[in-house]
Amino acid sequence: MSHRRRTQHERLGEMINKRVLWSRLFPGEEEIFTLFVRIRQKIKARMVYQKKSQKIGVLREEKVKEALNDLKQKGEIHDFLPHGKLSYTDLIKGIDFIFVYIDGCYKTCRFSVTGEDWIQKHLQRHPEIPVLAIGLSENQKSIEKKILALKNAEIKKQ
Repeated sequence: MSHRRRTQHERLGEMINKRVLWSRLFPGEEEIFTLFVRIRQKIKARMVYQKKSQKIGVLREEKVKEALNDLKQKGEIHDFLPHGKLSYTDLIKGIDFIFVYIDGCYKTCRFSVTGEDWIQKHLQRHPEIPVLAIGLSENQKSIEKKILALKNAEIKKQ
């Protein structure tokens, strides 16, 4: 009885479907993803009616980006990462920015940006994420002080 060697095509045909393999390795991830897609669609529909507040939020985030960039140039922080609008970290985790600083080793600090009137609502949704209240007339120096205070609070926690 001779055994014929299988071709590569035959061997590949026996491989498990990647989708099946993925669902075995990460059960529940597909449900989370579909939930996230539904949440994103609902929020996009609401955003149509909130154009003015969306513009204000973008202005706040731009001010924070400028302050973070200035702190990076000064060497106070190592780097920062703004999260995209309607991203997973924005919608589900409530994180707008992450900055990296060095305290013996690289450490990160996550925070959210909002107006004074929205702090309590944000803290109810995401109590573990610090919130910076940024006024529209607030200057860059003030924003930098708030970010550095957040960094010092993180250092004291550890």
